[in-house]
Amino acid sequence: MFFAVSCFSSQFTFLPLGDVSVCSERVTAPEEKSFCVLVYHTSKSVVTVKRAFRAKYANDPPTDKTIRAWYKPFIENGCLCNQK
Repeated sequence: MFFAVSCFSSQFTFLPLGDVSVCSERVTAPEEKSFCVLVYHTSKSVVTVKRAFRAKYANDPPTDKTIRAWYKPFIENGCLCNQK
C-alpha cells in the first residue's frame, strides 16, 4: 500500500505506508533520520549533520530543531521509534 505526499510543491513522493516519519518540511525516511542521529552523536554539530546529509542524499537537510528533537529521545530511550 502506498500513499502520495505533497510538501509545499507540486511534486509528489510515493512511499510505503508506515515506513516514514513526517518532519515540518518534508517526509523523512527512517534511514535519513538514523543517519542524522548517528552523525549528530559523533560530531555534536548540527552544521556537520546538514553538510553530511546534503552530500549523501542530495536533498535539503532537516532543521536544527528537528535534528535535536530526534536526538534527545534516542539518548533517553535508545530508540528512534515514536514511543507513546
